[in-house]
Amino acid sequence: MQESFYTIDPKWIPILVIYAVVMAVSLVVFRIWYKRYKSIPDKQVTAKLKKTSDYFGMGETNDGMPSSYTYSIAKYEYYLNENRYTIKLKCQGSVSDEVVLYYKKGRRDVRLEKKFTLPIVYKYLLLLYFVIGIALITVGASQCLGYQIL
Repeated sequence: MQESFYTIDPKWIPILVIYAVVMAVSLVVFRIWYKRYKSIPDKQVTAKLKKTSDYFGMGETNDGMPSSYTYSIAKYEYYLNENRYTIKLKCQGSVSDEVVLYYKKGRRDVRLEKKFTLPIVYKYLLLLYFVIGIALITVGASQCLGYQIL
């Protein structure tokens, strides 16, 4: 009998059910956590200018014509929980003496706009969990229930 791509070996059905349950529970937990994290009110902190550095560069436009490019790197200082932190911003034109930074929980999610974005560390951890963690949980749960995968 020739197996088709669309046929499933019956021994894999319990493992697929375990995987689907683990994925569904993980998605529900993620959705609840994401809504709670997003609903935390934004806090703000004012960062004061400490140092600027001017940069000049030569480049090319898309037409092949040379153009000069100038910008400034501004180093700002701010305090969270009585700890000193710095942030560098690339500015064109004038550099303001103070900028307002927004955050929810701490230094990891400091941003310039009030628009919400998930911090990059959390994005990587979620990616790691959904790619590797769910697979490992599925293998462990399947072996505990007596289904061999490997």
